[in-house]
Amino acid sequence: SDWSSDVCSSDLVYIFEETPRISTYLYALCAGPYYCIENKLPAPTKLRLFMRESLKNCGEPEEIFRVTIAGMKFYSEYFGCPYPFGKYDQIFCPEYNMGAMENVGLITLNEFYCWKDTPTKRRRSGFAITILHELAHMWFGNMVTMKWWDNLWLNESFATFISHLCMAKSEDLNKEYNTSWLLFADYKGFAYTADQLVTTHPVMGEIKDTDEAETEFDEIVYEKGSSMVKQMYYYIGDEYFSKGLKLYFQKYKWDNTTFDDFIGKMVEVAGGQLSDLGKLCQDWFKKAGLNEISLDMEVDSNTGKIKKFVVKQKPCLEQFPNMITHIVDFLFIYDYNDLSKNKIFKKQIIEPKNETVFDFSNELAPKIVFLNYNDWGYMKLVFDQKSIQGLKEGLVQFKDPLTKISIYRSLFDSFRDSKISSIEFLDIVINSIKNEKDENNLSTLLRFARSASSAYMPIKYMKIYKKKLFNELKDLLEMQLSSIDFKKDLIKPILMYLHFYADEDNIKYLIQLMNLDPKLVSQEDRFKFLRAIYSCRNIDLKDKQKMLDAEVIRDKNSDESITAKLACNALLPDRKNKEILWNKITKETTSDSLVNMQTIMGSFAPVEQYDLIEDFIKEKYFEVIPELGKNNESFYIRDFISYCGPSHFPTDEIIKKYEDLIEKVKDMSQVKKYVAEECDLLKRKRKAFDLCEEYMKSMEKKEILS
Repeated sequence: SDWSSDVCSSDLVYIFEETPRISTYLYALCAGPYYCIENKLPAPTKLRLFMRESLKNCGEPEEIFRVTIAGMKFYSEYFGCPYPFGKYDQIFCPEYNMGAMENVGLITLNEFYCWKDTPTKRRRSGFAITILHELAHMWFGNMVTMKWWDNLWLNESFATFISHLCMAKSEDLNKEYNTSWLLFADYKGFAYTADQLVTTHPVMGEIKDTDEAETEFDEIVYEKGSSMVKQMYYYIGDEYFSKGLKLYFQKYKWDNTTFDDFIGKMVEVAGGQLSDLGKLCQDWFKKAGLNEISLDMEVDSNTGKIKKFVVKQKPCLEQFPNMITHIVDFLFIYDYNDLSKNKIFKKQIIEPKNETVFDFSNELAPKIVFLNYNDWGYMKLVFDQKSIQGLKEGLVQFKDPLTKISIYRSLFDSFRDSKISSIEFLDIVINSIKNEKDENNLSTLLRFARSASSAYMPIKYMKIYKKKLFNELKDLLEMQLSSIDFKKDLIKPILMYLHFYADEDNIKYLIQLMNLDPKLVSQEDRFKFLRAIYSCRNIDLKDKQKMLDAEVIRDKNSDESITAKLACNALLPDRKNKEILWNKITKETTSDSLVNMQTIMGSFAPVEQYDLIEDFIKEKYFEVIPELGKNNESFYIRDFISYCGPSHFPTDEIIKKYEDLIEKVKDMSQVKKYVAEECDLLKRKRKAFDLCEEYMKSMEKKEILS
C-alpha cells in the first residue's frame, strides 16, 4: 500500500494492495477520524483495533488482540492452513445493527462490545466467541465461499461451532474462558424456539434470490446448524474432523463449494468406518423441524432394576414429520450431590423412528435419566411428571452446570408447550435461583423467568409473580451485598433483570440502588432502572427528569445517554406522547437512525400501559403493517411487528386478525414470515394462559382439601 498526492496537492490517494479473489459481499470501507491501537504481541500478521476517539479508553484492546492471536494459532493448526490474508483489522462502528461482520481483513464490531464498565465473565466470554466466530470466517466463507446462499450453513454453522471448539480446546484460552459449551447450550435454545415455529426451514434449503437469503440469517442456520455440526463432530471424532477440514481447505482454497463438496471430504477421511455419514448429514441438514424425545421406563419392583427402557421420538410440528438419528450420551442420576455415583453411557444411538429400545436390565433404576448428557444432540427433551417432581427437590443440589442448564431448558420448553404451567415453572425457578452459584446459569434462569412472567400468563397472575420475582431478587442482592466476599458476577445478572419486575409499589428500591457505588451499579444498570422509573405513574415527571439529567451528566452524554433518553420518553405513561410516537414510528420511519427507531419501538408498548394504547395495538397496528412492509427494511418491520402489537391478547379475535394479515402480505416474504411467527406465538400463549387458569384452580382445590 502507498500514499500518493499526484492527483491534487491537497488530496491524498491510498493505493490498496490487490487481494486474493473474494466474494463481493465481503468488502467493506470504513472512513472517519478513528483512534487506532496497534498490536504489540507476537502475531502472524498485522493487527489493529479502531474506535471513536471518545471510546479510546474503553473496551479491552489487549484482550481482543490476545484472543485473536490465540484463535489464529488454533485455526491454522486445526485447518492445516495459515491465516490467508495480509492484515487483520477490527473496528467498533457507531449505531451498528449487527453484532459483527467478517469483512476480509476488516471486522466490523458493534460498540456494545467496547464496554465502559468491567464486564462479567459471561459477557467477556460471549465477546471472545464473537471474535473467534468472525476470525473463523476468514477460512469458512472468505477463503472458501459457498456457491449459493442455500449453503450458507458452510459459513455460519461452521463458524459458530468452530469458535466454541476453539475456545474449549485452545490451551491459550480454555483456562480463563472455561464456559464455551455452557454458552453453546444456552444459545442452542434459541434454535429450539425457532424450529417450532410454522416458519421454520431446513438448515440447508432452497433459496430463490438474495431477498429470501436475508431471511436465512437466523437461529436455524446459526444455532441449529452449529448443533448439527457438533453432532457430526461427535460421530466422526476430533482427529477425523480435523483431517477432513484439512483436506477440504487444500482442495477448495479460493473456490466456491457445496454441501456435497464438504461432506465428501468428511466421508473420504473417515473411510468405510463411517459409511452412513453422508445419509446422516442429509437428514441433519436438509430436514426441517425439531424432534421431541421422551423416556418410557419401567422398574422391577423386586430388584429395583430397569425392566423397560424405550426412548420415544416424535416431530414437534405436524407439517414437518421428520425424525433423525441422535447420537448422544445418557446420564443415570443416582445422587445429585456426589456426581461420581452417577453413570454415563456414551454414544447411544436413538434411531429415526417412533421408538428405540435399549437394554439396561442390569442397571439399577436411577432417580432421573438425562438423555442428552454433554449436550451432543439437538433435541427437545420432555420429562414426565414424576421426573419433574424429582427435579424440584434435587436440581438445586446438582453440581454439573452444563446438565443443569440443559434441564432448565427442557423445563422451559415444557411450559412453552403447555405441558406444565408457567406458574409451576416459575415456582421451580424461584426455588433454583436462591441456590444457583453459576453466573451463566443464573442469567439463563432469569431470562427464562422473564419470558414466563411477561409473556405466558394472564396479566392478573403476571402482576403477582413479578412481585414475587422482585422480592426474591431483592433478597438475593441484599444477601450478596452484605457478604464480605460477595461475587460481582452473581450481582450483575440480578441488577440486569431486577427492573423488569419493578412496579409502583417497589420502584423506590431501584432509586435507592442508584445511590450505590458506580463500580457496583454500572451506568448500564442505572439507565435500565430509569426506564422502569419512567414507566411508573406515581413519580412526578420533574423528579424523573432530574434523575435522568444526573445520569446523562455522569455518562457525559454518550450514545448510551441518547438511547436512554429515547427509551424513557417512549415509556412515559402519557396518551398524547404515545400519539406523537405512533405517528413517528408509522409515518416518519426514516426521521431517525434505525437503531434509535428500534429503541423507540421497543419501549412503546409495555403491558402495564395497554390502557393508553389499546386502539393502536389492537386496530391500527394491523392497518399499517402492509404499507410499512413495502417501504422499510426488514430489521425495522421485524421490530415493529414484534414490539408494537397485541402480544398479550391471545384471543380468537386477535388471532383471526393476524391470519387475515398473513394473507394480505403473502407476496412480501420477510413481512409474511414475521407476521406468521407472531401469530404462531400468540396461539402458543393462548394455550399457556388456559393452563395457568387450570393450574391455579387445581391449587385452590388442594388448599381447600388440606
